[in-house]
Amino acid sequence: MTFSVGTVLGTSFGIWFKNLIPFTLLAAAVHFPLIVYTYFAMSRLEAGDFQHNWLIWSSVNTVASLVLNNIVSGAIIYGVVQEWVKAMNERNAAGVLAQVAPDYFDDAGTPEPGDDLDRERLEKAIAADLARIEGSKLAVTLRRIEVQNETAFAEIFYDSYYRVQTTVGPVPRRDSDVHRMRFRKLDGKWKIAGGL
Repeated sequence: MTFSVGTVLGTSFGIWFKNLIPFTLLAAAVHFPLIVYTYFAMSRLEAGDFQHNWLIWSSVNTVASLVLNNIVSGAIIYGVVQEWVKAMNERNAAGVLAQVAPDYFDDAGTPEPGDDLDRERLEKAIAADLARIEGSKLAVTLRRIEVQNETAFAEIFYDSYYRVQTTVGPVPRRDSDVHRMRFRKLDGKWKIAGGL
């Protein structure tokens, strides 16, 4: 499969629309306790205690919103990881790139710039790598998600099986390791920003 901007955009919007209702329902379910608390807190406001009750409500609302938003963000990031796994198993370069931020950058953990990977180099590398392999199967276990405002990190354990085409024929391979992926929230959507 060749890379094209139209395919990536089409896949991105398809994934977004496909998950709009589930993620909206998830956000409503997770925030339901806060909505109920707000209803009861506001119904008990009395003229004399307005400032005190408002202060309590706003404090509870702020803390609860932070916690609940992190839960929702974690669930959405889990969905992004699953879409990435699905695209990798289908050897779908456009599907992989649909999950990747436009400003993707990975330094491969080294100070040398020769192995750095930006979005442009990733587009070429992912298409070439997926064209060379066959019979791929990627399984991922999400070990931890850490959300910090508009940035998040996911620690995953991956187990991949595949065959690489060589000049002497296909060679079976298996890779397993713990891996850390970085995410950024762009226009309300979580995207992979590093660590592929």
